[in-house]
Amino acid sequence: QIYADIGVMYYSKEDYKQALDYFTKAHATWLKSLRPSHLYVKSMEKTIRTVESKLSMYYSKQDTKQTLDYSPAAGVTLLKSILSSDLYAKSMEKTTHTVESKLCMYNSL
Repeated sequence: QIYADIGVMYYSKEDYKQALDYFTKAHATWLKSLRPSHLYVKSMEKTIRTVESKLSMYYSKQDTKQTLDYSPAAGVTLLKSILSSDLYAKSMEKTTHTVESKLCMYNSL
């Protein structure tokens, strides 16, 4: 239980790597004395998947930030390509149509 509590502390500080280490230790410890189907074990497996997901998102954001830090022009190029894409134009048309439809609906009330 101590490993799980320490993992929770690190998770609350958004230190996902340390949290994952402690949650993994808690899981391994619990598997020594509990069945794999036990509620604690299953709950910890779900927690570990959640932390892995957070860690993956964190590293993804870091990679993007690092790319933009090294190449500010990359951000501008990315923005230009998004704005010039057909997908963006279609998305904006749909959004505009939806907003106009809602405005008409509210005006008719």
